[in-house]
Amino acid sequence: MRYFVALKIIVVITLTILATHTSAAEVLYARYPALSPDGKNIAFTYRGDIWSVPATGGEATRLTLHSAEDIMPHFSPDGQWLMFSSRRFDNYDLFIMPSSGGEARQLTLHTADDFGSGWYPNSDSVLFYSERDGRSDIFKTAITGGTAIKLTGDHLEREYDGKMSADGRFMLFTNGSGISRWWRRDLRTAANTDIFLQDRSNKQFTSIRLTDHPTHEIWPVLNQSRNEVYFVANYDNTWAQIHKVPMDGGESVKLTSFTDDGVQWLNSTPDGSLLVFEQGFKIWILDPATGKTTQIPITIRTDERGNLAVRKILDNPIQWYAVSPDNKKIAVVMHGEVFVLPAEDAVEARRITTTPAREHHVAWGSDSKTLFFCSDREGDYAIYSADASTGIEKRLTYSKEAEMKPLPSPDGKYLVFYRGLDKIIRYDLATGKEELWIEGGFHDFSLEETMEYAWSHDSKWLAFTMVGPTYESDIWVASLDGQKQNISKFAGYNFRPLFSADGKLVYFTGTLYDQTETFKVVLTDKPTEFFETSLDSLFAPKAGKDSVKTSKSDKKIEPVQINFDVIEKRRSRAFALPDDNRWPVLTNDGKKFYFVASLLGKSEIWSANADGDLELKQITTSGKSKSHLVLNAEGKKLYYLEDGKLKSLATSDGKSETVSFKAAMDIDANANYRQKFYESWRMLKNYFYDPDFRGTDWQATRDKYEPILAHIRTEEEFRNLMLELMGELRGSHMDF
Repeated sequence: MRYFVALKIIVVITLTILATHTSAAEVLYARYPALSPDGKNIAFTYRGDIWSVPATGGEATRLTLHSAEDIMPHFSPDGQWLMFSSRRFDNYDLFIMPSSGGEARQLTLHTADDFGSGWYPNSDSVLFYSERDGRSDIFKTAITGGTAIKLTGDHLEREYDGKMSADGRFMLFTNGSGISRWWRRDLRTAANTDIFLQDRSNKQFTSIRLTDHPTHEIWPVLNQSRNEVYFVANYDNTWAQIHKVPMDGGESVKLTSFTDDGVQWLNSTPDGSLLVFEQGFKIWILDPATGKTTQIPITIRTDERGNLAVRKILDNPIQWYAVSPDNKKIAVVMHGEVFVLPAEDAVEARRITTTPAREHHVAWGSDSKTLFFCSDREGDYAIYSADASTGIEKRLTYSKEAEMKPLPSPDGKYLVFYRGLDKIIRYDLATGKEELWIEGGFHDFSLEETMEYAWSHDSKWLAFTMVGPTYESDIWVASLDGQKQNISKFAGYNFRPLFSADGKLVYFTGTLYDQTETFKVVLTDKPTEFFETSLDSLFAPKAGKDSVKTSKSDKKIEPVQINFDVIEKRRSRAFALPDDNRWPVLTNDGKKFYFVASLLGKSEIWSANADGDLELKQITTSGKSKSHLVLNAEGKKLYYLEDGKLKSLATSDGKSETVSFKAAMDIDANANYRQKFYESWRMLKNYFYDPDFRGTDWQATRDKYEPILAHIRTEEEFRNLMLELMGELRGSHMDF
């Protein structure tokens, strides 16, 4: 008896577990809804495929299953077909398939993106918009194929989202920037979207303007039987709502009053008698006759379309690299992780960090064993160290501000890094104590692939870029005791300062007269040499054979000397060229500059003498993009990045080769999306121009969008989510 009781318990537990694992999951962020002609079914996009669900809600059925993105479904008026756009051949083309599912057939084959927007009343042709002729225009094409016919053609306007009336007489459409800025919560520009109704029953194709407001009026739907046009607009600067206006124009009437999120992607049955839309990441239906809105509960029961985590073998793109002081090792950052490899004969890189977060701006300590880097694994960016031989990591900083771009001093005593946008911190590596060293404006954003400060060889000075009150940037130097001085004094943009190996000059890149060039500042005056002194030196006794030579190990580090008196008078071009040059590095002996320039039309590395005759020489010939030039400590090798790969160049003969290696890592797509989401949100938190975020509760906005990450499976879905997140700020010139 006890055996049977125990068996029943086991069976119940097993069934409970199975039920839990096979239960349907709620769908959030279903997109582009469309209603069947009878109003009984809704088609929508989710996880990159087209799905169908009863209009009363329930479990959805997958209609397409393809690795490409399938979006924007539209039912034909006869209910037999479903049109959608898909990126199955590198760009969006139109496809149709049976409305209950089946094989999809391609309608358009142009290289431009084609987006479907509606059907002709007899279901034999579809409407779509495309930029195939430059600006966006509306086209018609038959479902049997053939050449598309252009229906609009204003070369100054973007016309899109065309829909035909039930009798085929009128075409409803929009023009303006709503095609690309639909995600802005409140956009008011000269290029806002308005709605037009075109009468195609006469040869003039006359159009009347139905809306004329400073904000967008988008996603129009036509209900000819009720003589009404429905659309989405945010008139009161709160949330976008559904409005209606008579077909012949007039005052608009608001139909919805949502207070937590705006309406998006309004659509309808082909005759416009029933409306469907997105709001609050869910699908809703609105009956214009009654004004009733109903939220549609949707669930799915499905497996993943592919593996969410994949193993990749990487050798590029390298986002950052650093050569160890002993010239034997190189640290690289790829896909936000730190790897270490030998400088010679590398085969496989050793992975130092293993997190879904971003590690960046790695630098070697003076012992050629310790690595320093920044990471946002625990929230905002903080500074970490790692033992390159054991992989043991340690967090060094714990402030509430972003800390980034660590750079150790050559003598191994200090570490400098940014804290926020206005502080450079000096960290004592022996004691762990930190000191606010320099305050100012440092617009060196955390993700930028540059380093805007550099130590002098004697570890006593730091050269750095600082932004002025009108956003011009100058090169400054600061001593350990806090002395600070502007040494460039340019009315322009100056950046990436470096000390020469002997500490006698600082060189940097500057923009003057719209050309980017290399400049230098000599730090001390050269003593004036009179003729008598020069002549007398010829009679000075030579050192005897028995004189003692100083070995390299006994050689003292000469301290950097700076005379600030009219130092700007000692500023000059390092060399003059007829075109831009960037990423300069000066050889250890101070005789030659290497830099990147496009003097012959392609990006190459060139060399030029630092003094005397220029002797300009092209070093590389690949024609590929190059950046991040770095000389190793010996000065025998010049490293650089070329198309994301690390290259080395022997300064003796100019021979260049790729630093080849392989690095294995598992990449989790969902973890990637989460990282990009948090990082983007935090970048705006730290750097958005308005500290009040234009009245938006930025923390609450993150909390609003964060749950949707579990539903994201494609890059397009993620991009749209981020656009909507940024759209809440109502700021201009933002994109993702």
